[in-house]
Amino acid sequence: MGLSDNLSFLSADVASNNIAKNNTAAPDKNSNSVSTPAVNQEINKQQEGKTKEETANEEVAKAQQMQKAQDDSIKAEQVKTEKAQDDVAKLEQIKVQKAKDDSIKAEQVKAQKAKDELARLEQIKAQKAKDDSIKAEQIKAQKAKEEFARLEQIKVQKAKDDSIKAEQIKVQKAKDELARLEQIKVQKAKVDSINAQQVKAQKAKDELARLEQIKVKKAKDDSIKVEQIKTEKAKEQIAKAEQMKAQSLVPKAAADIEKRKIETIRTVEISQDSLVFSLYDNGTVDGDTVSVLMNGKVIWPRVGLLERAINKTIYLTPEMGDTISIVLYAENLGSIPPNTGLLVIREAGRIYEIRFSGDLNKNSGIILIRKKKE
Repeated sequence: MGLSDNLSFLSADVASNNIAKNNTAAPDKNSNSVSTPAVNQEINKQQEGKTKEETANEEVAKAQQMQKAQDDSIKAEQVKTEKAQDDVAKLEQIKVQKAKDDSIKAEQVKAQKAKDELARLEQIKAQKAKDDSIKAEQIKAQKAKEEFARLEQIKVQKAKDDSIKAEQIKVQKAKDELARLEQIKVQKAKVDSINAQQVKAQKAKDELARLEQIKVKKAKDDSIKVEQIKTEKAKEQIAKAEQMKAQSLVPKAAADIEKRKIETIRTVEISQDSLVFSLYDNGTVDGDTVSVLMNGKVIWPRVGLLERAINKTIYLTPEMGDTISIVLYAENLGSIPPNTGLLVIREAGRIYEIRFSGDLNKNSGIILIRKKKE
C-alpha cells in the first residue's frame, strides 16, 4: 500500500471517530440525573475512543510531515535543475553579448584612434600657427628694440654734444668772469690802499682817544678795586666764622668707631682703580644714616638711606695697598632698629650686591682685594 493509500485510510478512520464523537450526547450540566455503573462504563469507552483518535491524528501529522519533506526535496531538485539551465542560458547570452561588445569596442577603439589622430594633427596645426605668430612678434619686438637702441644712441650722442657745448660755454664764461674779477681786483687794490691809509690814520686817532679813556678809567678802577678787596676779605672772614660755628654744632662722623666691633660680611676681588658705590635703604625707609670708612678714614659721611640710589665714585691709589677695608658705620638706628641697608659695588661691568646691618655696638665690614695683573 502506498503512502497516499495510508493517508486515505487514516483520514477515513479519523473522520469516522469524529462522527461517533459528535453523535455522543454530552451530559447536561443542568440535569439532575444520577451517575450509574452503565454511565461510567460509557464514559470510559468515550475516553478510550478519544485516545485512539489522538494517536491516529499524530500518525496522520507525521505522515503529512514526511510527504511534505519528500515534496520539498523534489522541489529543491527541480529548483536546482532550473537554476542550472538558467545559468547555462545566461552564460550563452553573456558569450553572445561579449562577442557583440568586443566587436563594438574594436570599432570604438578604431574610431577613437582616428579621432585622436585628427585632434593631434589639429593641435600640430594650431601650435605651428601659434609658433609662427610668436616668431613674427619676436621679429617685430627685435626690430623695435634695435630702433629704440639706435634712438638711445642718437640721444646719448646728442647729450654728449650738448654737454661739450655747455662746457665750452662755461669755460668761456669763466674766462670772461676771471678777466672781470682781475680788473675788479686791480681797481679794488687801488681803493683798498687808499682806504687802508685812511683806516690807519683813523685807528691811530681812535687808539690815542682809547688810551686816554683807559688812563682815566684805570685811576677809577684802582680805587674801586681796593674797596672791593677790603669787602671780599671781610666776607671771607665772616663765612669762615659761620662754617666753624656750624661744624662745632654737627657731631663728628663715625665718632665711636674705636668702641665698636667690626663684623666682616663679604670679601670682594677687584681689578679696577675706580669703583661706583650705591647706597639704598634695605626695605622700609625709616631714617637710617650711615658713614662709609675706607682704611679707617671717613670717605662718605652721614648718608641718609633712601629708596632710590645715592651714588659715589671711589678712586683707589697704590698707597692704599692690595687689601682695602670698607666699614659701614651706623650713625643711628632709624625708627625700626637695627640700621639696615644695601651697598651695590659696580666695577668694570661686574655688580656686587651686599646687604649690611649694624647697631650702636657693631659695624659691618667689607674687604676689597686687588686682583694681581698677570
